[in-house]
Amino acid sequence: MRLVKKILYTAAHSGFNLGKVPLGGGATVCQHLVDAWTRQRPFDFELLGPSLLGPAAPQHKDLVRYSELQYARFCRLFEQKLTETVLRQDPNQTVVLSNDV
Repeated sequence: MRLVKKILYTAAHSGFNLGKVPLGGGATVCQHLVDAWTRQRPFDFELLGPSLLGPAAPQHKDLVRYSELQYARFCRLFEQKLTETVLRQDPNQTVVLSNDV
């Protein structure tokens, strides 16, 4: 049996105040899981969200105001940064849980 040291939870719609930004679905699931994992501490986890993009990350309601092209660009940048981040991890000690496709 392999012991996992950390879970990387990837979520493109995470890190937003859901009381102010009208996101549902994956954003809501993500928030509930992060809240529960933070309280219960069943394992170490790291949430990988748009903040990985630094200054290029969407802020506040940016994400829900993006045109199709802007959203596609965000998704591509996020995918590239996630891939770089995930590939730096030790696969023997890390599990990646994807909230998005």
